[in-house]
Order: sequence, then C-alpha cells, then structure tokens
Amino acid sequence: MEPDRWDPLIQAYFEGEISADDRKQVELLLETTPAFQEKYQQYQAAYLHLHEAAHQIDPEAYRQAKLKDMAPKKGNMPFRWAVAASILLLAGIFLWWQLRATYSSAAWVASYDVLADFPDGSSRSGTQQNQSLIEQANQALTAGEYEQCLSLVQPISVEDEGAYLEARLLAFQAHWLLGQPEQALNSLQALEQLPVPMASQPLYHWFKALVQLELGNWDEARLALRWLSEENPTSFYQEEARTWLNRMDSGWFDWFN
Repeated sequence: MEPDRWDPLIQAYFEGEISADDRKQVELLLETTPAFQEKYQQYQAAYLHLHEAAHQIDPEAYRQAKLKDMAPKKGNMPFRWAVAASILLLAGIFLWWQLRATYSSAAWVASYDVLADFPDGSSRSGTQQNQSLIEQANQALTAGEYEQCLSLVQPISVEDEGAYLEARLLAFQAHWLLGQPEQALNSLQALEQLPVPMASQPLYHWFKALVQLELGNWDEARLALRWLSEENPTSFYQEEARTWLNRMDSGWFDWFN
C-alpha cells in the first residue's frame, strides 16, 4: 500500500469505520512496516489526548455542582446537551492545541534557543585581529547587542577561512534573534563558497534546517534534516531531525503549516 493512503486508513481504523479487509491491512502493516508503526503511534497519541481531555471534565460532577438543590426535570435536557457540547468543545480545543504544539513548525522553531548549542565564540584560527573581533562579537551577542555583533563581524572576509566561518555563524544568530530569517539564511549561504569543516557541519545543517522551516521552505528543510539524520558523523540533533522528518510526512503537518 502506498504511504499516501496511510493517514485515511489509520483515521478510519480509530473511528471504527473500517472494512474487515482494511483492518487486516492495518494489522499487517503494524507488524511489518516501521514507518507505518510510527505514523500509527502519532495518531494513537492524538486520540489518547482527546480521551484524556474528555475525562478531565466529569459531566455528572459538573451537573451536581450547578444543580445541587434541584431535582432532575425533563426541562433540563437542553442544559445537558449544552454541557455535553461544552465538553466536546473543550476536548477539541485541547486536542487542537496538542497537535499544533507537535506539528506546527512555527511553534517548534520559536521554542528553540539558537545560543544554547553555539560554541564559546573564541576564535581558534585566523589573524589576531579577526580573533579579537570574533571574541568581541560573541560578547555583544551574549549581551543582546545584536546590531553591534553584526557590525563587528562584517569586516571579516572569506580570505580568513577559519574566522569567516565563525563570523557567518555569529551573523546568522544575530539576524535570527533580530527576527530577520532571510538575512540569517544569507549568512549561511555565504559559507557555500568555502568547504565547511566536518566538525562544524552538524551545527551548520541544524541552523539551515531551522531557518528553512521558519521561511516555509519545506524541501530545503528536509534536505538539511536528512543530512543530520543520515550523514551526520555525530549524534548532534540526530534524533530531533528524525522526529521532524516523520512529522513533516504526516498529514497533520500540512494542516498546521
């Protein structure tokens, strides 16, 4: 079965609206296809969230609290329907929020701190003058002086390859934190004119994945994430990359992005 049929098949399975043949197909795929198992578990988690949300509110307890001194009457049926509708609405909102937090690239990217994984900023190569500029730029970035950081790294040219690499990565972070994703991407693309050392490749591809997700360039984001997942010589954000590749293959990703 083609993967593009998995989403409606799994949805029908959970809703109980599935033929006997399709049910057997689901069970067979669960036993033999890891990618299908992953997608099934995503749907399972979503339905569990809905179930938990629905049971966090006890309709009977709610009715007793509101109608403590009132005996049940036929005229209360509209009220009961209103309570039931409210419960379903709250459960739907809770499920929507959970799914959005999982599948919205904007929510995920916004939660990431680009400073968390960056090196200490002290240049170990290049001229002494450029090493000093890199150190000052890193201090400015840490202090939240992003424009100053950009000004300090601007004079560093590609002729000084070691310092230039650090300068462009610092420029990426400054532009990113200023809310300038296109300029941040330009800072990374400037590195394409020189070989990026293997030690810096994971961070370079991680930053590229982030900015491409922010800009909505899904194919380019997949390329960077796939490198982290399949070609990455380290474990740096390898699992996160695999998780997001799986999310991007889900129908929920298209819905929330």
